[in-house]
Amino acid sequence: MKLPADLHISPRTVAFLRKLGHDVVRVADIMDPRSTDAAIIARARGEGRTILTQNLDFSRIIAVSGQSSPSLVLLRLGSTRVEFVNAMLQRVLPQITQAVEIGSIVTVSDRRIRTRRLPLDLEEDRQRPRGSEGVQAMKQTRPEVRSGSGGCVSTS
Repeated sequence: MKLPADLHISPRTVAFLRKLGHDVVRVADIMDPRSTDAAIIARARGEGRTILTQNLDFSRIIAVSGQSSPSLVLLRLGSTRVEFVNAMLQRVLPQITQAVEIGSIVTVSDRRIRTRRLPLDLEEDRQRPRGSEGVQAMKQTRPEVRSGSGGCVSTS
């Protein structure tokens, strides 16, 4: 997966994803760290990348744009510990590859993955019961996180 990781994503997570074979760049390494969210979105769209973030502003901007790209992976996790984030991404990214390839906003929480296809129909979203589209329940087990080795192991 081709991902720009915004400033809220640890450099250790970027290195971990690279070891898994993903094409990941840190926004701060390719753009001015003060770049606007809109500029980051435009660059990701131009390069065919899926934005990886914990920043809710990206989903709002992409939603109202009416565009079918870029895709977005929004992390809404209970812990920001690098080992936990890495374990969740290792577990989730293979499950969402197809969704991000066709253009989606994917929200990953501790217990579920919500996928919304782009472009969003905001009027239809207002009428739909909250959380009824593209929701996958996560297995109840949480990833096992081992410290000391710099990596982590998912027990899924």
